[in-house]
Amino acid sequence: MYKTIPTSISRKALLLSLYLFAFLFLALYGRQGFQTLNQIILWGLGPILAFYIIEPHFGKLNQVPREFYLYISLLVFAFLGYINVQNDEWFFRYVQVIIANFILMVTVYLAINNILEWILVWKTVWLIGLVVCAVSYFFDASAVDEYYRLEGLTGNANGTANYGRVAIIAALFILQFQKDKLWKILYWSSIVFFSYIIIITASRGTFGNLIFILGGYFIFKYFSGWRLIILLLLLLGFGNLILFSAEGFLSDFYLYQRLTRNDSIAGAIEDESRIQLYTIAWKNFIEHPILGVGLNQFRYYSDGKISHTDILDVLVQLGIFGGVAYVSIYIKLYNRIRKINKRLGSVVDKKIFQLILLCFISELFFGLSNPNWFTQLEMIVLSLLIVYSAKILQTKMSLTKRL
Repeated sequence: MYKTIPTSISRKALLLSLYLFAFLFLALYGRQGFQTLNQIILWGLGPILAFYIIEPHFGKLNQVPREFYLYISLLVFAFLGYINVQNDEWFFRYVQVIIANFILMVTVYLAINNILEWILVWKTVWLIGLVVCAVSYFFDASAVDEYYRLEGLTGNANGTANYGRVAIIAALFILQFQKDKLWKILYWSSIVFFSYIIIITASRGTFGNLIFILGGYFIFKYFSGWRLIILLLLLLGFGNLILFSAEGFLSDFYLYQRLTRNDSIAGAIEDESRIQLYTIAWKNFIEHPILGVGLNQFRYYSDGKISHTDILDVLVQLGIFGGVAYVSIYIKLYNRIRKINKRLGSVVDKKIFQLILLCFISELFFGLSNPNWFTQLEMIVLSLLIVYSAKILQTKMSLTKRL
C-alpha cells in the first residue's frame, strides 16, 4: 500500500551507514594484518545488520526489484557450469561473495525509504572515500615521482582510484542539496583532492572516467542549447592549447607515461596485458559459450590473472545465459532511469536525474576495465541507483510504494 515518506532518518538507515563505513574503510585494515577486525565486520556485524533490516520483510521479498534476483541468478548458471570447475576452493570462494553481495544489495534497498536517507548513504560513501584516500596518501605517498603509483589501503592502485571516483560522484549528489557556502567549498575541495589521488594512482581507465564525470556535470549544469554550440567551437579553436596545457601538467606523473607509451593502436594491442587478457577471455568464451569455463576458473587459462573487464568476465565464467542475466540488470535499471525523466517535479529533480545518468554511464565505463559484478563498492552504487529509480523517484514526492 502507499504510505507517506517519513521526513526523518530511520534507525535502519543510520545503522546501514555506520556499517558501510566499517565495511568499506575499517575492514581494509585486514590487509594490514588486522584480520580479526576484518572478520568481525564481515561475518559478525554484517549478518546481524542484514537480519535486522531484512527480517521484517521476509514475507514480501518478492516485491524487491527484479535486478537483485537477476544478480543472484548468476549462482544458478555457476552451478550449471560446475562440470567445468577444476578448483573447488576458487569456485566456492566466488559463490560466497555472490551471496554476500546479494544480501548487501537487498539490505541497502530495504534500509532506505526517502531522499534524506538516500543522501545520508551518499554522504557516508563520500566520507569513506575521503578517509581511504587521505590515509592512503599521507601514509603511502612519501615520494611521488614519475614512476610512482599510489596503492594505499586497498593494496591496489586501481582500487584506490575507484574509491576516489565514487566519492566524486557522491560529492556531486550531496552538492545538489547543500546550501551552506563553507560546506560547498569543502565538497569541491574534496573533489580536487580525489582527482589528484586518481592521477597519482596512474589508473588510466579511472582518469578517463574522471574527465567524463566532471565534463558531463559541467556540460549539464552550464552548457545547453546555444551555449553548447559555443563550447564546441571553443574546443575546436583552442583544443590544441588545452591539450598542451594538460600535457604540461600531467608529464610530471607516471599516468602520463602510461597514457603515451604506445604509439599506435596496433602497438597497444600487442603490448597491453589487459587487451591480451580480453583476447584470452573472448577465445575461451567462444570455446565454452553455453556454460563458460566455470566460476572463478578463468585463472587456469590466464596464468592466474583475472580478465579485468565486467560483462566479458561473466560471459567467460558463466556462459551466454549468465551474461544475458547480468546485462539484463543494467537494461532493467536503464529503463527505470528513463522513466524518472517523465516525473521531474523540480530543478533539483532534474539535476539528480542528470547525475544518476552520469553515474550509470560511469559504472558501465568503469566496467570496461574492471569486473564490477564482483566488487562490493560497485554493487552498493548499483543498489543506490535502483533505490532512487524504484522507490524515491522525486526529491519532494510525498508518496511512494513501500514494502
